[in-house]
Amino acid sequence: MSMRQRRTPAQSASRHRVTCSLQRSAISLGVSLSLAALLSAPVFAQTATADPSKDIPASGATELDTVTVTGVRGSVTKAQLIKQNAEQIVDSIVAEDIGKLPDDSVAEALQRITGVQISRDTKDAGNGIAIRGLTQVRTELNGRDIFTANNGRGLSWDDVPAELLAGVDVYKNPAADIIEGGLGGTVNLRTRMPFDFEGMKVAGSASYYNYDLADEGDQAFSGLFSNRWKVGDGELGILVNLSYQDGTFRQDSISVEPFRNQETAEGSGDFRWIPTGGGNATVFGDRTRKSGALALQWRPNDDVEAYLQVQRSDYDFQYRDYSFFAANGAANEIDIDWDTAQFNSNGEFVKGTFHNVYTESISSMATRHSVTTDYSAGVKWNFNENLKLSTDLQYIDATTDGLRYIVAMKLLDRPDGGGAPTFNLDLSSRLPQMSIVGPNGEADFLRNPANFGWFWNLDNIDTNEGDEWAWRGDLEYAFDNDEFARSFKAGVRYTDRSQINRGNVWRWLPIGNWGGANWGGHPILTTYPDATYQLNPFNDFYRGNANGFGPTIAPADQMVADYYGTSAMFGMDPLVYGPTNINNQNEKTYTGYGMLRFGLDDAALPFDGNLGVRVVRTEVQSIGVMTDPSGSGALLPLDIKRNYTDVLPSLNVRFLLQENLFWRVAVSRAMSRPGLDQLIPNLNLNVTRNPDGSLQNPTGTAGNPYLNPMRADQLDTAVEWYFGKGSMLYGTAFYKKVHDFFDTGVFNETYNGDVYQVTRPVNGEEGTVKGIELGYTQFFDFLPAPLDGFGVQANYTYVDSEAPSPSARDTDGTPLITPLPGLSKNSANAILMYEKGRFSARVAYNWRSDWLITTQGNGTGALPVYNKPLGWLDASFRFNLSDNWSISLDGQNLLDSEHETYMLNESRPRDFRINDRRYGVTLRFSL
Repeated sequence: MSMRQRRTPAQSASRHRVTCSLQRSAISLGVSLSLAALLSAPVFAQTATADPSKDIPASGATELDTVTVTGVRGSVTKAQLIKQNAEQIVDSIVAEDIGKLPDDSVAEALQRITGVQISRDTKDAGNGIAIRGLTQVRTELNGRDIFTANNGRGLSWDDVPAELLAGVDVYKNPAADIIEGGLGGTVNLRTRMPFDFEGMKVAGSASYYNYDLADEGDQAFSGLFSNRWKVGDGELGILVNLSYQDGTFRQDSISVEPFRNQETAEGSGDFRWIPTGGGNATVFGDRTRKSGALALQWRPNDDVEAYLQVQRSDYDFQYRDYSFFAANGAANEIDIDWDTAQFNSNGEFVKGTFHNVYTESISSMATRHSVTTDYSAGVKWNFNENLKLSTDLQYIDATTDGLRYIVAMKLLDRPDGGGAPTFNLDLSSRLPQMSIVGPNGEADFLRNPANFGWFWNLDNIDTNEGDEWAWRGDLEYAFDNDEFARSFKAGVRYTDRSQINRGNVWRWLPIGNWGGANWGGHPILTTYPDATYQLNPFNDFYRGNANGFGPTIAPADQMVADYYGTSAMFGMDPLVYGPTNINNQNEKTYTGYGMLRFGLDDAALPFDGNLGVRVVRTEVQSIGVMTDPSGSGALLPLDIKRNYTDVLPSLNVRFLLQENLFWRVAVSRAMSRPGLDQLIPNLNLNVTRNPDGSLQNPTGTAGNPYLNPMRADQLDTAVEWYFGKGSMLYGTAFYKKVHDFFDTGVFNETYNGDVYQVTRPVNGEEGTVKGIELGYTQFFDFLPAPLDGFGVQANYTYVDSEAPSPSARDTDGTPLITPLPGLSKNSANAILMYEKGRFSARVAYNWRSDWLITTQGNGTGALPVYNKPLGWLDASFRFNLSDNWSISLDGQNLLDSEHETYMLNESRPRDFRINDRRYGVTLRFSL
């Protein structure tokens, strides 16, 4: 069978497709599995078989023919066609209907793809992804740059309006015409265009959601209008798409503080690992996202098309946090009742009582407002039957403002000398059990405001703004009669990004006297207005399954919300930005690429593919200040400029083993630039001197504007068998040799003749990431009705890494070896689908094994914190009321999954966390 179909010169400009009949052959399956076993080298690419009835251009997965995709089966089938026809390794997600991805958020949908793992934030919504173990993932909107104004380089997943998307493409290896920047891969978010529809389209949806833990409901709305008109000899189209979503959330958590190694008695030589405290917390939050998209297309004739797109996302987020903690202080201050304490065989604490603890009753608030607007315009021109030209201009404007304010109070020692309260901690059951008892055994000790005094405040603000101009020009020339060379594509690109991030480090200020074992000097609560404090009931804490501290006195909501008023009450000036709090970055890139598409249909083993190289020069300017090492107190200006050039070759080859059975091999080099926070030039030196003139503590902290990108050499190989419409079996292997991992180091640096130990980001050693991906999709059309409506998707990913370990230490200073943060070695998805007549359903389960969360956690220092294996179940049921109206029921987190984290090993628990189960009903129409 020929891999290249004869066509007109104009048709041959787009990548050819393979037309083949579907074949359920046992021989094909045997070959597939044999090759998968043999291909132990890393890298497996996704292959392409075209639907005989649809020619979907492979020159870009976004160039879809005008087709309406509805329902579960349509979404899966269209996603498979995109994958089949892509020139490199691509997995796609296609909206089941206008305004409806298969999942309710982009990150949630992405976790269904092999090799993709997501992290979850306080809202338990996906807020970050890793592809094949690497978090250096590039985010695009319609193949262009897009970013939130923060320290990262991509769009915050909270800012992504899922209702506006037609689909999402995940590129796991590059081609020369793909914009650089993704080391793990590239995620391209696709919105709709007017010419996606044959004529006028009007669609909309209204949703109501209930969050069971928060016991509140919210709503979401979306609407789309699109039409196209004849204008002279051409055509004009316009599309408007709007969405609005409110969301509520609650999270309950139980925490255990880090374990410290303490001697049972001085000189005994008997050491035990003891937790330094524990606490409970409840977070309530709200989020609102308003998004819009405007698109214009004008096609004056068959050879020219002009377009304009405007995308805007406006995201508001706020939460309130209530927590109560009991702590034991430093390791040598832990006052434990050794006679009653229980320990396991490893000398680790299980159960016991602590005396003279100090406590913190905390209320906090946080807000964030982010706006990102993207303006893009361009022209595509078929210059003649062989030559295509295109140009695209883009401007991005992004802003983010945030505030976090925390106020704490504490239990006071009794004025009659009765001492501090007693803390009981029991780790012997599945959930930690905690209680506080007053000095005289008072059970209601935490409810009496006379027992509390103000303790400390903590505040942090940030105001960020960034913009970028980007322009690209591309040409593609199709060869008429060359049996090997199909076409040549080349282009240039220029970007100019400026960003100023203004953000204070956390500022801690005491209220009253701090330190020692007697905190009686703190301002007593009852000397302040009653409105400054409240009783936090911790209602139905942890769904009633945990023995928490119960109701506690805490700072009042309205006081914490009034940042400026409360700051004045405590005699604290509100935060302002100083020169050391500003990160001013400018980055320009100059890029050129060339790519040859080739193929031989008549070879013994027919093949096709592309070979190209992308060359990019990056120029960085970092503006900041440094401490005057002479000790004058002045700040010296810094203006650091540097540049570097990357040469990024890529080769993608596809072999036709037999009908519907393909083998793909890809070799490439990729790069990912440092985060903006890592490039900050500001240098803070401790220049305080002793009377003899020597430095008291010659240390410093700084960013590193000379930091190099991470770079990776990549090899992928894949075998894929397409044995039915929407049905496939595939296996992928990949290998990445990663250079210049980002790390943190301490260096001896000399300023004004003095040597300082300066901590700053640094490029570390090299490492490897390797793994396999297995996937299976099938609709059971051969079963008798109504069972022929069933289908399944299942996949599994294994990822292993050998990489420089982040700076990790136990609490006694022992260095520790850890894996890459965010990497689970094993992850899997199982999805049961059904579609028959007017009814469709989808039940999706996602699972991942343990992963490292951080080695720089709040309260845990350099101690590694891991998440235990996590499973997650979602479901969606839809009924078509008519050809134009449908109603759906959705459920998220149906198993009430619990996040359990631990420090170093599972016998040292850190956090237990639960979130809302969410139930929703949506009414949709499409006319």
